[in-house]
Amino acid sequence: MLVEFAVRKLLQDHIIVTGEIAPYGYGDEIPDALGFASRKSTLIECKASRSDFLSDKKKSFRQKPDEGMGCLRYYLTPPGLVDPDELPENWGLY
Repeated sequence: MLVEFAVRKLLQDHIIVTGEIAPYGYGDEIPDALGFASRKSTLIECKASRSDFLSDKKKSFRQKPDEGMGCLRYYLTPPGLVDPDELPENWGLY
């Protein structure tokens, strides 16, 4: 359900949008939703639980953002799951 919402959100201003593209992941990263528009790509990672969010922060491509997907990056979570102060640098929260 979170992934469907993320895809709908990206469709508002992106030309090409994919959701849960496991076979096409870049390196070890498998994005929940990824949208492309002219000169930018936007990644939305959906996290339904706090433990999922905390384990995601430990992944190598989160530790080294240059190796990750998306020019713009966001987490989509249920309200109150993540405090904005906990977000990695240059990440947003939906």
